[in-house]
Amino acid sequence: MIGTRPGHRSAPGSVRFLLLLLAAFAGEAPAVSDGAPQSRAQLCVASARSCGLGEMTAILDDGPVAIWWNPGMLAFDRTVRFTGTRSELAKGLADDIVLSTYQIQGGSLAIGPLQVRAALGHTYLSLGSSDIITEGGERVGTFHGWDKLYNLVFSGSYRDALAVGVAYEYTYSRLSPPIPEIGLDYPSVGRANSFSFGLGFRPEFCVLPVDVETPPDAKRTESGLYLSPLLAASVLHLGEGIRYRPDVESEDLPRQVHVGGGLRAAFRPGTKGDLFDLRRLLTWEVLFGYEYDQSLLGPMNIIRHYGLEAKVGGIFSCRYGKIIDKAGGIEGTTKGFGFGIEGLFPVGARLDWASIPQSFFFPRLERWEISLFYDPTILRCAAP
Repeated sequence: MIGTRPGHRSAPGSVRFLLLLLAAFAGEAPAVSDGAPQSRAQLCVASARSCGLGEMTAILDDGPVAIWWNPGMLAFDRTVRFTGTRSELAKGLADDIVLSTYQIQGGSLAIGPLQVRAALGHTYLSLGSSDIITEGGERVGTFHGWDKLYNLVFSGSYRDALAVGVAYEYTYSRLSPPIPEIGLDYPSVGRANSFSFGLGFRPEFCVLPVDVETPPDAKRTESGLYLSPLLAASVLHLGEGIRYRPDVESEDLPRQVHVGGGLRAAFRPGTKGDLFDLRRLLTWEVLFGYEYDQSLLGPMNIIRHYGLEAKVGGIFSCRYGKIIDKAGGIEGTTKGFGFGIEGLFPVGARLDWASIPQSFFFPRLERWEISLFYDPTILRCAAP
């Protein structure tokens, strides 16, 4: 037998992840009805901003979220950005089950009314160390399991209102090495290729212009109150299945569909065209959104998300949300905040934190995220 330290994906809980591991070790197909590996599951969301918003993903025009959950929305993120996240996935059960992600996205390439962007993402899920114990109770060694995920994303928008995107995904999952002592002659290792597709609709309207002394230059932002309706949809992980051992059947990747909508209201004070314009501190923004996502496998688990976010001055943001996942035993609230310097200068940074519910009787989980970015639009506005 193997003495595992089971990980878990937040929903439907550690039991399902343990079944995945035990089934693979026992020489059977992974017994997970909504696909494998679990690092691509519906609620394995690394972004702290997303987690604070009820783990809503589809409508966020935020590159670190879009790279993994809706490649279409990447086209709306105007920054050049590097982001890293870290999350414990089984707090109170196995503290060495840790999810880390790294994303880098480039600036946009303008082709008439089109804007094209690209990004790379890497996820590493450490499944922790597990003891190898024989039927007689003898401990004969340990091993370390992990998942590695890679995404290459291309996204384009038309007039910064309608966007489409595609992501190529490579999955490399290692659950265990060969363990002859207990009759496992093959490693439990799987590789798979897949694609994800996304759409986004994000027009923006100035509904209440505010008269300020701003030079009449098309490069400069008009001051006023802006409204932006948000609609988005994505289909994830379409492609070949993942086979962990040659003597077992392949398992489908966790195919999902996400559909969401929302509304954003923002006040923008405009700019005089200066590189360092303190009136940007008057910026504020409120976002409300709803998302429905569903597994396309097995019982087709449905999860609903609600999120509310307020940002002030490009410095502070607070978030609140709710998750309803009846199949996973989760119905709880999320919360989070972000702090940094964003949109004030050409370069900036932001630190995000979130707290989300965990299934069953385990404590809440935390997400941490740090972003470094460069906003070329500020330089263009300041250009003579």
